[in-house]
Amino acid sequence: MEENLLTVKEVAEKLKVTEYTVRERLSIPYIDLNEGKGRKRNMRFRIEDVENYLKKNKHYPIDIIKPNKKREYVS
Repeated sequence: MEENLLTVKEVAEKLKVTEYTVRERLSIPYIDLNEGKGRKRNMRFRIEDVENYLKKNKHYPIDIIKPNKKREYVS
């Protein structure tokens, strides 16, 4: 089975965050190419795992939840 795996840099670019944030702050499941040798430099991410992370961590502005509220725009 061949999977398209993303590097830390590719995930960071997609999410518009730093590579450090992807490695250390986000809890996206990853494949460890270092075989547990302690460094998080060779992490690979499945596209499905990144998409699932985004779905689980989606937040909406309050006016989407309460659609009857009128937005007032300031010029």
